[in-house]
Formats: sequence, structure tokens, C-alpha cells
Amino acid sequence: MALTCTCRVSARDDASPARRVGRYGRAVDAADEPEFDDFICTCDDDRRDRAAALREEVRQRIAAGSDERAPHEVTAESFVTDLIWSLNWDFNVHITEIACDQWFGIWAETYDRTFKTRIQCDSVEDGLAATWRAFADRPSPLKFDSQ
Repeated sequence: MALTCTCRVSARDDASPARRVGRYGRAVDAADEPEFDDFICTCDDDRRDRAAALREEVRQRIAAGSDERAPHEVTAESFVTDLIWSLNWDFNVHITEIACDQWFGIWAETYDRTFKTRIQCDSVEDGLAATWRAFADRPSPLKFDSQ
């Protein structure tokens, strides 16, 4: 018996008021809408394979090092720690919320609030990997200014 994906990503309602209650019961201002919004679904083999490839890509990119950190091993046990460290020090980003109902929601933004993401996902690790890639692949990522 084949599994049927029950995930759904709601369409943005352009007629919505400036302030509304969003998913997870959060009050949302129109100005707080994310610039990057994605859903990482793992309801079938193909999607699970894509999610695993995403995690592996992000793991390798973090392990390669950055201006702020030398190349290092990123293990399954250290993946989330290394990813959060990289978001903060490489991209000046923090996770603002992680919530859960039938799946997870992960919100992140730059400290100066110029770029925000919302990732919905079946697995927190997949959502964090998608969050990291969204900030890492921005056309002009904001780097931490240590001066």
C-alpha cells in the first residue's frame, strides 16, 4: 500500500488583514512575513531521499569551514550544534521559534531583521538544514561584523 502525502502548504491570502493569527496560534504582522518560506516533506521515498541529501549537503558545507571557523568534522551528534553555531557566527542569524502541531515550524531571522525564514517540516533536523541553506545561499548574505 502506497503512502499518501497529507502535507499541505496553505496559499498566501493576499486579502488578509495586516494582523492575523497565523499557524501555531502566533499573532502575525504583515511586516513579519518571511522572505523565504519552504516545506520539507518526508512522506515518501523520493522526498525522504531529497531531505537526506539536503542534510548531507549542509553537513559538508559546514564541515568545510568558514571565515569564522576552521574546517572540522560535523557528526550526526554535532550537526544541530554546528548548524546553530554557523547560523549565528557566519550569518548573524538566530532561530526565533520552533513550534509543533502535525509537523514542525521553524522561524529564523537576521539580528537586524532584514531577512526572515519560515520552514515547515516533518523533521526538525531537515527544517534546520533548509533554514541554514536559505541564509547561506542568499544573494548577499549578511556576515557578522566583528569590527
